[in-house]
Amino acid sequence: MADFKFHDYTPQVKLKIHDIAIAWLHAWAGETASQAKRNTSTEGWTNGERTSLRDSYGYVVDEAKQEAQVGTPMEQGFWEEFGTG
Repeated sequence: MADFKFHDYTPQVKLKIHDIAIAWLHAWAGETASQAKRNTSTEGWTNGERTSLRDSYGYVVDEAKQEAQVGTPMEQGFWEEFGTG
């Protein structure tokens, strides 16, 4: 029988998939935060309020859980999201 040697590349493949997932999360979350900034309706607000809300949008990526959160810590963002702002 021929000499056969098995190479297990599972750890390298899993690491590469993890790295790609993290890169995708950063790209997706960054684009979503940018869209939230652009789509914020601030009609009737002062320039300071408008700038504060738009600048407060951001994202956080939890690489261990492979999760991303996009949003703003400002209360105005809550009212804006539900269309009652």
